[in-house]
Order: sequence, then C-alpha cells, then structure tokens
Amino acid sequence: MGSGCNALSTVVLQTAVTQVAGEVQGGIFAIGFAIAQLMWTIGSFEMNTYQVTDVTDKFRFSHYFAFKLLLCGAMLLCSAVDILLRGYDPYKATVALLLCLYRMIDAFSGLFYGQFQKIGRLDLSGKSFFARVMLSMLTLIAVLWVTRNLIWAILAACIISSLWILCYEVPISAGFDSFRPEFDWSRIWRLFLDCFPLFAGSFILMYIYNIPKYAIDNAYPEQIQTYFSFLFMPASFINLLSIFLFRPMLTTLAKQWNDRDLKKFLSLVSMLLVWVAGVTVFALAVAYFVGIPFLSLLCGANLSAYRKALLLILVGGNFSAASTVLYNVVTVLRRQRALLLGYGIAALISYLISPSLVGRYEINGASFAYLISMAILFLSFALLFLWYFMHDKNKRGENA
Repeated sequence: MGSGCNALSTVVLQTAVTQVAGEVQGGIFAIGFAIAQLMWTIGSFEMNTYQVTDVTDKFRFSHYFAFKLLLCGAMLLCSAVDILLRGYDPYKATVALLLCLYRMIDAFSGLFYGQFQKIGRLDLSGKSFFARVMLSMLTLIAVLWVTRNLIWAILAACIISSLWILCYEVPISAGFDSFRPEFDWSRIWRLFLDCFPLFAGSFILMYIYNIPKYAIDNAYPEQIQTYFSFLFMPASFINLLSIFLFRPMLTTLAKQWNDRDLKKFLSLVSMLLVWVAGVTVFALAVAYFVGIPFLSLLCGANLSAYRKALLLILVGGNFSAASTVLYNVVTVLRRQRALLLGYGIAALISYLISPSLVGRYEINGASFAYLISMAILFLSFALLFLWYFMHDKNKRGENA
C-alpha cells in the first residue's frame, strides 16, 4: 500500500494540477517534478538498497544517519544550481525548487524505512510510507483547490510531510537504535565509496528517463510536456507491481547469496523477471483498448493521436522494470560498480538520439527514444549479471 500510494501519487498530483490549474501549469509541474526526481537520486544516493542488504552490519545506523544529513544538504545545493542554470522565470524556478524540497523530505525518510526493513519490521515502513504520502498528497490537492496557487500547495505538502517524520518516524526509530548521527569521516567516506556506483547508476537512469522530457521542454510549449507526462504514467504501473514483489525480497536474496544457496537464488531472480513480463503483457492489453480514453479523461485533452506512443512507452517500461530487478540483484552480488558501464552506454545513446527524434516526431519520437535506451540498459545488465554470477560460481567451484 505504501509503494502503491507513492507511485499513484505522481499520477494523482499531475492530474489534480492539470485539472485545477490548467495544461500550462500541468506542464510546469511535470518538468519541475522530473528535475526533482533527478535531484532525489542525490538525496537518496541509493543508500536504502545498500542499507537493507547490509546483513553483516558493516555500518551502524548512526553512520547512515550522518551520511543522509550530508546527502540532503548536497541535494538542495545541487537543485538550486541546476534550476538556476536552466534560466527559468522566477515562478517556474520556484515551483521546481519546492518540488526538489518535497522530494528531499522523501529521501530523508528513506533512512528510517531502511532501518525498519533491516530489523524485520517492513510493516512499520509500509504504514508510515502510506500515511505520509497520503497526507502530503491530500494537503497539496486541498491547498491548490482553495488557493489556486501551486507554490503554496507544494509548500504546505512539504510542511505536513516533515511533521509526520518528526512526530511518527523519529520516535519509532529512536526506540530501536541510538538516534544521533555519528560523523565518523572514515566510515562515511567508506560508505560513500560503497554506495557511489549505485548512486551514479540511479542518477544516470533518472537522467535517461528525463532526456526526452528535457528535449520536449526545449522545443515545445508546456502543453506538450503535460501530454507526455500523462502518456508516461502507465509505465509507472509496471514498476509499481514489480516493486510490490521484489522490494520485500531484497534481504532474502542477500541471505541466499551469502549462504551460497544458488539454486534458490536463481529461481527467485527468474521468478521476478517472469513477473515483470507478465505485468507488461497485462498492461499492454489494457492500454490498447482503454488506455487512451482513460488518459484523455485524466488530462482533459484528446490524446487519441498518441496510441502508438503509449504502447512504445509501456514496452520501454517493461525493460525498465526488468533492469531495476537486475540492478538490485547485481547489488546483492556487490558488483554494483560494473553497472555504470550499462548506464553509461544507455545514457550516451539516449543523449544522441533523443533531440533528433523528439524534434522530428514530437511525442512519438520521445517514446521511441525511451524504449531504445531501456532495451539497451536491460541487455547490458543481463550480460553483466550472467558474467559475474558464473564467475563467482566457477571461482568457488559450486553448482547451481
């Protein structure tokens, strides 16, 4: 429910902003949220994935806490610089910066979710995640409806989300561990080095997602950005259902790998990939028949000319979700540095092809660019996983 609410919140918020404030405001919100998502990878630094798979307790919670504080500060600084360099007008820049603050609060909250999951209390993470996202989402919509002011609405959501962390998550966390950051710079540096490949990959991946959006932002009015954001929404459905399955299994995968139970490990990885493929087939069938009418209703505009784009995005979403599964699996193998190769290849190709495809084919071109980059990413991750799995298995002389 927590993951589902979080994934659907983007859809709900984009719809609410577009319906209440119009397509132009919807486009400003869409590109601002895209920037915030990219900056979120700095605040997150993929520390949560590393934290919940740290089954040998290489780092204490106090180390993770201190590192998270530094990351959130860096995220805000980078957000301000990035938005300034884009040359947006004051209103658009303020909206984007506030959305970055909103996502920074999410990134900080991930510290506690990692702690709860690691000690076997994923239920606490889910309850808090669901409640905080729901409250902040409803607050943003309510304030926007009353004031018709997007800036005040986002600011109110930031306040509510922060209060929830202070009043609920912090007291629970303090009951499990000493609630104070430990700025042991040698340990923080080690944690930075261990997580950096994961962060770099996550940052590049989000950048790949955003390249078509940046191309649209540079070449077309905000309304086109709004249309593309709605067409992109169903891709999050595939990732959502995939997350439902594999997120609770991260610690299980780590234990199976550490215990050298390779048959169960491979079986679980295969099951996760089959699940993603099944979800994609279902999503494609639904999207083909009712996707466009439903999205047109949400958007308040006729999107019938973009059926092909929607299907291309969904196939790309399949490769994206499968890549996420393999990304987590390779992390369990502690070969995360190798992932940068796959990310780099996909990012380079997307950077080269997106401007021309978007410029020539508008939204259809953006969708095709996304599909190509995600397919290349999945193929790269699959080859890396097979290479390192066989290498480690043969090195230990084990059978799978």
